[in-house]
Amino acid sequence: MSDVLHVETLLDLAGDEVDTFLPIVEDFQENGTQLLQQITTCVAASDLAGIRAAAHQLKGSSGMLGMTLLYEQCQEIEHRELSAISPDFTSALQSTFQRSVQLAMETLHHA
Repeated sequence: MSDVLHVETLLDLAGDEVDTFLPIVEDFQENGTQLLQQITTCVAASDLAGIRAAAHQLKGSSGMLGMTLLYEQCQEIEHRELSAISPDFTSALQSTFQRSVQLAMETLHHA
């Protein structure tokens, strides 16, 4: 799990307010889903600047929440050329996003 989510970072951020922190992760899920859609749309439109902008936003939020693998994948996509951003890569990014959110929610529910 530690390669996907750095649990200590998430729990330190939530502190004693785990119940009130859950909506923050839910907001991240909603906003992240929109950013992933933006990345997919920009890939289809060959809009490298749009891809990088959305990945940068997703990277910042995921890093703050301790979602290490998602952070690393977003960082990687920021530095790739358009020809190196394949549908397989964006699919892996979406899968990592879903797993990261799921683990964050489970961690907070069990804290």
